[in-house]
Amino acid sequence: MIPVKIYNVKNKPKFMIEEEFLPDIFKLGETYIFDLSHASNFQSRMLISKDIDDLQPSDEIELIGTPGLNGSQLIFIPNEVGNRFVYDEKNGLTMGSLLNPFISLKDFSIYEDDKSVEEIVKEQIIYDFKMNYNPVFVELFIESLRSRFNNINLNDDECYPCGIPAIDTRINSDNLSNARILAKQIRYSRKKIEREKMQLNAYGQKEGGPGGFGAPPKNNFV
Repeated sequence: MIPVKIYNVKNKPKFMIEEEFLPDIFKLGETYIFDLSHASNFQSRMLISKDIDDLQPSDEIELIGTPGLNGSQLIFIPNEVGNRFVYDEKNGLTMGSLLNPFISLKDFSIYEDDKSVEEIVKEQIIYDFKMNYNPVFVELFIESLRSRFNNINLNDDECYPCGIPAIDTRINSDNLSNARILAKQIRYSRKKIEREKMQLNAYGQKEGGPGGFGAPPKNNFV
């Protein structure tokens, strides 16, 4: 059971979990129960999202009871490698800022004993994470791992930057040059404008106007 309380930090409510109760890693398939029964949780709604930009309750959670009342719990069973973000239904990410991000990984015990933490983490990033998430999520995940594992080395060519597309300045420059050339071709290939010579009557007006006097002359473009 992981007890959760809400404290005011600089006049802003924050979800708080004592360090001794907060796991460094949330293992896939394990059940984690957050105890929301403390009175400070009343009128709040702690949730967990897989996406930091689009906060939606993860399919890995179940909220039981009313926060702030006896028996209220948030059950969390992670099912994918990656980051998770604690937020409040009304106040958003600001209430979970002291806890975020949670890190979800496979249980290290399934690997051989001679594998280092770095090797395990790299393997999970490469095979279990990067193929399912966009590059921004991957980079955020790597940064959170570095922080949690005391700046673990994840900068080898095989892993880093883990699928983030490289920007080829030469290709971009060529594309820009081609775009400029195309714009010039369009600009100078426009049809030439010519003005039609009009026949005017004795009144200096185009013949055939209302009242027989002719209409004001107008230029026609061809």
